[in-house]
This record gives sequence, C-alpha cells and structure tokens, in this order.
Amino acid sequence: MLLTQSFPGVDCEDLSPVKNEESILEGNSVTLTYKYSKTATFSDEFYWYRQYPGKPPEFLISHYGTQNASNHRLFVEAHGEKVQAQMSSAAVSDSAVYYCAVRPTRDSHTFSPSVLSSSPWYCGLCNISEGLFVFVFFPSLFSC
Repeated sequence: MLLTQSFPGVDCEDLSPVKNEESILEGNSVTLTYKYSKTATFSDEFYWYRQYPGKPPEFLISHYGTQNASNHRLFVEAHGEKVQAQMSSAAVSDSAVYYCAVRPTRDSHTFSPSVLSSSPWYCGLCNISEGLFVFVFFPSLFSC
C-alpha cells in the first residue's frame, strides 16, 4: 500500500523511503531510511506513524530536524538529507506500513483544528511520505 498526502498552501518538500520494504527476523533491529529533498533544519518537524491493514495510522513519535528522539524501542534522527528511525528488538506485531511526515516551516503555518480532527495524521499541515512496509518473521524452525 502506498499513500501520499499533502495539503494546499504548504511549501512542499519531498520525503520518500529509500526502500519500499524491509524484511527482518524477529528480535533483530531494522532501520527505516527516508530521503529528504533538502537538508533538515531545526524548524523542520518530523512525525512517525505505523499503520496496520484496515486500521487508521497510529502516531509513534515526533522530533525536530536537528534533534534525536526515542521512545521504547524506536530511535529517530535526521542528518543532512537523510531521516531515519531505528527499531530495536523487532516483533512480529511490528509488521506494518510505516510513514514519516514533515512539516517544513514551523513558524509560517498554524495547526487547523478541522484538519487535525478530521484526519488520523496528527501533524496538521504536513507532507506525508509513501509507505515503507516492514515484515518481521519468525526464524525457520526447520532446516533443509
């Protein structure tokens, strides 16, 4: 599933996954890498989401462009034109589509309550990346 979303009146910046999917063994770490169309600055706000099939996107974490952030098993950072999220100890339940969204200029835009209340994308006037599918699987119990 690929989803792209942008809002009128926003100075669009491109944010796209370097890969469309990642497959890893349960218990391993995975890094989700996105290419940003410009060098990330402090005023850029990044928002990370996970979406399971048939469910609305779930907000995971946000951070400013030049700052790192972490919660539970997720560490996010931006360096130059690269934005990354590293998930440690991946579980099968982490299999989902992941999105990164950016609100490029914090000072020139304001949140719109109607956008916030009518959309699962909690960042307001953001540019949403295409999805990156992560598939976490059990190690094989049988060998040939």
